[in-house]
Amino acid sequence: MPLLFIVPIYAIVRSLTFAILFAVIWMILYPKQYKKLIKRTTKKLLQEGDNSSIFGRKILVIDEDNIKFLGEHISETISRESIKSVKVYDDMILIYLSGITAKIIPTRYLNEDSKKKSSG
Repeated sequence: MPLLFIVPIYAIVRSLTFAILFAVIWMILYPKQYKKLIKRTTKKLLQEGDNSSIFGRKILVIDEDNIKFLGEHISETISRESIKSVKVYDDMILIYLSGITAKIIPTRYLNEDSKKKSSG
């Protein structure tokens, strides 16, 4: 994104040095600012009210065609075809639905038989 702004800045200021300097500073500072924005937005969402549908206790049901997440206020069904990949770690299982969306299953709540099936 900063590289795209080099041309308009150069056109306005007529200084390539200034345009490049602006882009470099933006590339250095933007990730930090973006993290602050995400943190601030997340805190605001968590403080707004009841988040039990996100953080509440859920039941995981896996059958041949679907994975179901059942909670007190939510029910979600994910077809096996929509799963892009599954990563199994010691403390969690990540079910990726896209490049930016994943379901996190903490393994501390799974019994030993379920853990063996997930890693096999």
